[in-house]
Amino acid sequence: MEWLRIDPVALSYLLEGTGPVDVGDGVVLTSDTVVPVLLSTVYARFANEPTQARRDAFLAHASATAFAAVMSGDGDARAIMNGLRRATGERRVLVWSAEHREQADLALTPVAGLLSEATGPPTIGVFLNDGTGAKLGYYLPNTVALGAGRRRPDGRRELAVTITLHYTEPSAGLPGYVMGIGVPGRPYALQTNVLVFAPAGGGLVGASRDGVAVGIMRGDDHGIAVGSQTVVLDPGAWTELKVRVLGRPPTDTAAQRIPALQLTPGVNPWTVAVELYPPCPMPEQTADH
Repeated sequence: MEWLRIDPVALSYLLEGTGPVDVGDGVVLTSDTVVPVLLSTVYARFANEPTQARRDAFLAHASATAFAAVMSGDGDARAIMNGLRRATGERRVLVWSAEHREQADLALTPVAGLLSEATGPPTIGVFLNDGTGAKLGYYLPNTVALGAGRRRPDGRRELAVTITLHYTEPSAGLPGYVMGIGVPGRPYALQTNVLVFAPAGGGLVGASRDGVAVGIMRGDDHGIAVGSQTVVLDPGAWTELKVRVLGRPPTDTAAQRIPALQLTPGVNPWTVAVELYPPCPMPEQTADH
């Protein structure tokens, strides 16, 4: 058994190699229109339907027709492969296999989506998980900044992960199934669970929100420390969550390295800023700084 996951933004990249795709009902999908059609327009179009059956059928047909056009062999192979490469780099294409040998090979590639690293720069994961079964991520552009902090006596360095969420949803006019189960008394509020994965061999230090210290739920995922904070935003609101994590002692104490960030791909691309991971002389070579 195998699982392949690909999102509408990845499909938009692939459609750059096919040209327009007529999916019926007067709808033509292109690289520019497929995302708003599949993630927004279709919900408004079927908003007054007594059930979701026609909407679900349209989505299934439109997605399958567009993907069939990509796989037909009639498009621009170079453009399609460039789109696939871009989508993979943004974690928009993930593959898993239940066959152990296949999965072992996949684990060596970006499509496996793994976080742990044995050597090299630290890898930090920042992932968003909708908390109400809603489809409001369409209205959530995000920013993340990663900065290096002080080095500890044991050679590990702190890193500050600053996540800014800005919720741009309209305050009226959306169907109920777009808003999910909702937040009591705040029907258009967005509830998102923000998860920060520390580097392998590192850990979590603490967190603040909008400059005020907050507690975080702590957990472990395959040996990697994870911190989570639930954020609720009303339309037009924004918030800044800062989580301090700890990297493992560097394997090369003389080299500057660029930390790696793994992010939940959204409709709107993340704005990303990453500082170099400074060299860390071993404790016996210099005092802490």
